[in-house]
Order: sequence, then structure tokens, then C-alpha cells
Amino acid sequence: MNKSIRIIFYLLSSNFVLLLGVFFVPQMQELFQGEAFLLPCFTFSVLGLALLVSSLKSEIKLKEKRALLATSIGALGFFVSIFLHNAFYALAEISSSIPVLPTIFEFLQIIFFLAAIFLSPILFLFGTISFIVITRSK
Repeated sequence: MNKSIRIIFYLLSSNFVLLLGVFFVPQMQELFQGEAFLLPCFTFSVLGLALLVSSLKSEIKLKEKRALLATSIGALGFFVSIFLHNAFYALAEISSSIPVLPTIFEFLQIIFFLAAIFLSPILFLFGTISFIVITRSK
């Protein structure tokens, strides 16, 4: 197993714990108010991208690669889903005078909101737990 992949994986997992703190711990919410909230989200996504690229380039076993891909896609999906949710919200507001478009954009907005809140964290946790179980069983 590539040492850099392990380092990126554990940094990404630690950043996930930081994000949970930012979402659920009031003292952390005070620390990361306003635009400062974007820093752990951006770091989470950059580490997810680094893990994705590293795991695709690496010659590792298929089970480990699948777990790392799930982890990295879950991390990237979080930021991408938040961005698309906000983009479709803006498009719904801009196109409010056109009859059908706001409804379509609002539907897409809801889909990407749910993906950011439920799908991405579940995929990330599934990949993380799978990778830990696979590497610990060796």
C-alpha cells in the first residue's frame, strides 16, 4: 500500500471529523462562521480529489481501490452537490418568469441538497469503514 494514500486517507478522515464538529458542535460553529465555513469544506474536497487521483494511479488491490474510490467520491460529491444545489437555486430565481424552468430547477435543487446531506456522507462512511476493515484484516 502506498504510504501517501494512507496519509491522504487519514487526513481526509480527520477532516470529516472536523466537519462534523463544525456542523454539530456550537463552539466549532462559532469558530467557523461565515466564509470560514468554506475552509474545511474546501479542504475536504481537495483531499477527496487527491485521494481519487492517487488511488486511480496506484497499483493496489481491487477491494482497496473500490473502498478508496467510494471514500473519495463521497468527499468530492459533498462539495459538488452543495455547489450544484446553490447553482440551481440561483437559476430558479433568475428564471422565475419562464413557466416550467423554475419547477425543474427547484426539483434539481432538492435532489442535490439530498445528495449533499445524505448520499455523499453515507458513501464516504461506507468507503472509509470498508477501507479500514480491509486493511486491518491483512
